[in-house]
Amino acid sequence: MSNKMDWSLQELIQALPLQHLQVGRGQSLNQSPVGVSIDSRQIQPGEVFVAIRGERHDGHQFIDEVLQKQALAVMVDAGWWQANQERMADHTVLVVEDTLTALQTLAHRYRQRIDPKVIGLTGTNGKTTTKELVSRVLQRRYRVHKTPGNLNNHIGVPLTLLSMPSKTDIAVVEMGTNHFGEIATLCRIADPDYGLITNIGRGHTEFLQDLDGVRRAKQELFDYLADSGTAFVNVDDPMVVKAADAAGVRRRITYAFEHPADIRGTELRLDSRGHAHFNVDGNEFMVGVPGLHNAANALAAVALGRHFRVPEKDMVDALAQPALEVSGRMRVWTLAGRTIIDDSYNANPESMRAALEFLQKIPAGGRKFAVLGDMFELGDLRLQSHQEVLQTAQTLGIDFVWVTGDAMAEAFREGRFEQKPGFRWFAGHEELAHELIHGCKRGDVLLIKGSRGMRMENIIRALQSHFNPDPSAQNQEAGHQ
Repeated sequence: MSNKMDWSLQELIQALPLQHLQVGRGQSLNQSPVGVSIDSRQIQPGEVFVAIRGERHDGHQFIDEVLQKQALAVMVDAGWWQANQERMADHTVLVVEDTLTALQTLAHRYRQRIDPKVIGLTGTNGKTTTKELVSRVLQRRYRVHKTPGNLNNHIGVPLTLLSMPSKTDIAVVEMGTNHFGEIATLCRIADPDYGLITNIGRGHTEFLQDLDGVRRAKQELFDYLADSGTAFVNVDDPMVVKAADAAGVRRRITYAFEHPADIRGTELRLDSRGHAHFNVDGNEFMVGVPGLHNAANALAAVALGRHFRVPEKDMVDALAQPALEVSGRMRVWTLAGRTIIDDSYNANPESMRAALEFLQKIPAGGRKFAVLGDMFELGDLRLQSHQEVLQTAQTLGIDFVWVTGDAMAEAFREGRFEQKPGFRWFAGHEELAHELIHGCKRGDVLLIKGSRGMRMENIIRALQSHFNPDPSAQNQEAGHQ
């Protein structure tokens, strides 16, 4: 990640809890870093490299590499400095007690310096899609900076803030969590003025205990905004309403389809291509991201757009654009006459249900396949949640439900799904992909979905390799990305 910073190196240093500063020979502290990076593979000349000690890699191991790539300075911890200071005389080294804490502090100070309006965004499902939709709407009137991809954790949020251009009006910052206290930490770093919780469902219950635990974890965003911020509240989700009430949020803007709200969507429907349409005060919106469930994400963007006075016609046009940046999230395209619904990026019980309902509703000339992998981090709800997904697929009348993963295997055995027509369990991707390649036909629709760790995109790659070994010739249906 690289961006010209509105900071000199001297000003950056002054924002840090430094223990020691080593200025390289001939180095000018008046130079401005072009960015901050933690990735030695992507470091650019003129960036400041922060050496983070992670679970798999220690950034300190790559100091020599980033200096060879002309990093402006490196930030290291005191332990590394004590062992290596003698050979660093020619380089600018910022020594701190803990590099992660320093990175977070630096990001907070930079956020204060640029001083945009910050929108904090979290939720069980739809965070990244909503972030994209909100950003597209607000970009019609403002200079918007958004979280790249899904860099939404204790490292990603600081990097998001530190990559802000100096003239940013609004920053849309995605915040993820799977433990209590994480959203609160991210709020202290990003200092949001506005907050949005897309929805609250059974995600990460292995760590957050149950649905109410998920609510308390997500509520930390509303807690931070309670006295002086503004919360955008999806009143169709009772747990989001409970979070806003429990936090005591004073200023809230509500949106909904099913309940009275400040921004009320009506006439919600799905067109023949799988895109949601709805009206707000007589204005019709079409959502460029397929799936009826994405209407709520789009309505949230309308609520924010109206608050920031984006013209209605601009919002209509922005939301209708295909969400090209949301890879693996309800991306619908065609491959050798087969419709692929690529929702492989992640999964939890609520998003599985939404994807299956979309599969059931989308028009098709052939049969429908639900190709599903395990959902992770569900704790005691693991078996029950997987059984519910399989039962939902059966109730919806999906023609073929082909699954893989240990949790799906257990749910299969307990529910005796192997006896049900169209249901099959596979030991791995290779076997499943082989059967799918030879079992699906032109006109069929294939939904591919599972938790990130299941790597369900490998099945999509196998399909592409077999049916279309030349990716440049891929037939992607216009408007369905």
